[in-house]
Amino acid sequence: MTRIPAVFLAVLLCLILLSAPAAAVPADVDSRDVKVAYPQVYGLGAAGEKINQALGGEIDRYLAKNAADVNKFANDGLRLRKVEVAVSHAVSYNDNNLLSVVINEWAYTGGAHPMSYKRAFTFDTRTGDALRLADLFRDGAGYRARLNSLLTEQIAARQIPIFDFSPFAGVKDNQEFYLTADGLVVYYQLYEYTPYAFGFLEFPIPYAQLADLLKPGLATPAKE
Repeated sequence: MTRIPAVFLAVLLCLILLSAPAAAVPADVDSRDVKVAYPQVYGLGAAGEKINQALGGEIDRYLAKNAADVNKFANDGLRLRKVEVAVSHAVSYNDNNLLSVVINEWAYTGGAHPMSYKRAFTFDTRTGDALRLADLFRDGAGYRARLNSLLTEQIAARQIPIFDFSPFAGVKDNQEFYLTADGLVVYYQLYEYTPYAFGFLEFPIPYAQLADLLKPGLATPAKE
């Protein structure tokens, strides 16, 4: 298996929410604290630029939505004492021509607790294309049935507190996921199936449990 060179990430810290492509945050917000880290991929040419645009676009989208939400509060006559926003990222996988980056989005605008979102992207580093979950598997592999079985087993074994009013529906067409050195992680957002206190609902699945379904290269990650 041909290995790609290591991908180096640089971070740009943006401390002003108004840098987001959104309407200005109203003046009746008492204070704002915004910390944003934009990942940058180097050494991959046009593919790297495509990856950077996808990652930066997601962060810009989130900042714009946050600014719009704050504006809505103001338009509804609510005064916010403090707005805090933080966006960070981590590389969970960088091997076999694949790169997984997890973006963590966090904001607090008052209320009982902050709200967080996890947005993961997996790219083919040769083309810069973002991959869907289905792209990891051989054509006609029936991966959804296998994954749904494994997820259901984990729910029972881990005694995960799934909401009674939102029965677990398994893998979606636009299922969110990321890769690690050990396996595939399928995940769901806060409140999607479990209480806030549970955190993000994540299902780590070792590659060995999917080896007969995965496209070549993933089932046996290259070793250093």
